[in-house]
Amino acid sequence: MINEFIFGNGAGYPFAKDLKRAGKVVKISFLAVVLLFFAGSPAVLGGQGDAVGKPGGAREARPPLPGLECAGRWSPDSHIDLVFTVRRWERGGEIGSELVVWDARKPLSPPLAAVVMPLQLPLACFPIQGSGDLMTVWSTGTASVEVIVFSFNSGSVREVMNASCDWFPEVVYGAAGEPYIVLTFLGWAETPDGCHVKFPEEAMVYRHNGQGYEPLGRFPFLRRFEFLEKSRPTGR
Repeated sequence: MINEFIFGNGAGYPFAKDLKRAGKVVKISFLAVVLLFFAGSPAVLGGQGDAVGKPGGAREARPPLPGLECAGRWSPDSHIDLVFTVRRWERGGEIGSELVVWDARKPLSPPLAAVVMPLQLPLACFPIQGSGDLMTVWSTGTASVEVIVFSFNSGSVREVMNASCDWFPEVVYGAAGEPYIVLTFLGWAETPDGCHVKFPEEAMVYRHNGQGYEPLGRFPFLRRFEFLEKSRPTGR
């Protein structure tokens, strides 16, 4: 399973990391999907997106390519290789993001699935080892983040978890390799000099159950990993 991903760098063309596990065919397929996404873009057809020369040798940066927010490889299991993109979505005055999934071996085919979300700022998108699901983490424009997890099964994408928290989520693993998602919530505390600051107070733990992620409960932040000790077989 590959958990590498790329982001548009905001000042030019997005770049693709070398996908170590993939062969040349899959690498070319991934690049072809990204290039096809940009084909027809006014930024590409109009020659925008990089620096242009100015009199006197100065260079002026053109606007970045619009639309693409995140892209990467996704292998839900050993028999499926996918490519995903998260791009800006607009329709009828509504703005959001669209998750689009392709078969990595058939980059010229129509997308396998597409999901529209009312969120605009992805902080991270990466596969979860052990479940094959895709985790996406979003800025909400407030102090919280939104965590949305997708599964891929029988050619369709399904949302299997949607929750918010105050800190970037953690993914940890039990003794059998099963994934857990830990969401942290902040609280207020008073320092000795009378200042009020936020600190990690509690954590909500979710366990993968084969179909989705079920909540195990809320724990004090410093004791959020105690459940891992309980899940460990006796004698280990």
